[in-house]
Amino acid sequence: DDFEINFICREIPDIMVSELKESDFNCLMIEDEYVFINKIQSNSIVVLDGYHFDTAYQKQLKATGAKLVCIDDLHAKEFIADLIINHAPGITQKDYKAQPYTQFALGLDYALLRPAFLKQAKKQRTIKMIETVMICFGGSDFKNLTQSTLKVALEFTQFRRIIVVTGAAYQSTDSFKQLVASDIRIDHRHALKEQKMLDTMLEADLAIVPSSAILFEVLAAGCIAISGISIDNQKLVYGNFRTAKYIVDAGNFLNKRLYNAISEVLENCINQV
Repeated sequence: DDFEINFICREIPDIMVSELKESDFNCLMIEDEYVFINKIQSNSIVVLDGYHFDTAYQKQLKATGAKLVCIDDLHAKEFIADLIINHAPGITQKDYKAQPYTQFALGLDYALLRPAFLKQAKKQRTIKMIETVMICFGGSDFKNLTQSTLKVALEFTQFRRIIVVTGAAYQSTDSFKQLVASDIRIDHRHALKEQKMLDTMLEADLAIVPSSAILFEVLAAGCIAISGISIDNQKLVYGNFRTAKYIVDAGNFLNKRLYNAISEVLENCINQV
């Protein structure tokens, strides 16, 4: 409530622009970085979220006199930031090359969750039976892991419902549409906003998701999580969650690895009962 919040974007799906405006945030489209840099004032706080914002770019922003916050989970370059946020488990300041003045917000206590998920995370939820599974690979899912994962999930008769959630940029192919129509257990939902996404997760007992922001959300919602790597930059987050035993490991979501992960979850559930 104490700040004017502006999102500066070169590319963004229309549905995300609508969601920002509904939250009373400003969204400015730019063609190049100079427009952005020229708008920064010395009393601004600039938040960078992207792997391509290198050290030289950070220096440009700091030269404006603004405070700089970097959201990062790769710790693969030197940082000029005033604050670094990495919400993955198992990370320490020693993992970073930063400045003497840099402050850190590390670990799950600083999870970057939307308000509805933060509220839900405070509630206790116990999964006794696994009957509903949610599959979501967010974004564009250019590898179409949504479809290959759905095929594996359909092999398990234990699932009474299979909720498939696709992101705003996902392009449904004819083969995907045919697969969705092939089984009455499948419920396809597209481009869900915050509360609808949380409600969907609360319907699910098990969630199959990549080691991206959505993994934090399904854990906050109390789902059992099967997770792995859908793109290379998830390797560190995935490894940390696997080491902490917060997830059931699906590796790179190849059919056999995923099948074994689902089988493990279902077997453990039976044994607990």
